[in-house]
Amino acid sequence: MFQATVNSLNREELRTHDHHYPRAMMQGWESMKPSIVFQCDDIDGTYERMKANGVKFLEAPNKMPWGTYARFADEDGNEFLLKG
Repeated sequence: MFQATVNSLNREELRTHDHHYPRAMMQGWESMKPSIVFQCDDIDGTYERMKANGVKFLEAPNKMPWGTYARFADEDGNEFLLKG
């Protein structure tokens, strides 16, 4: 389900980036793991399309000082970030 959903998105709509953020800005950073971040231009629209296609989101889009993020997981429980 996850792979089909990602494949249905426009390549220009979804890009991966290597992001680094100051630990002081991230509550609970001690317990965080490295993550894969999918960049998109329209996070709300992408979130809604992925959710409608069955992607399990762990949280809705959340605005942060450095961008808006939504956490989601694949069928194996691996977590990813969607960034707008």
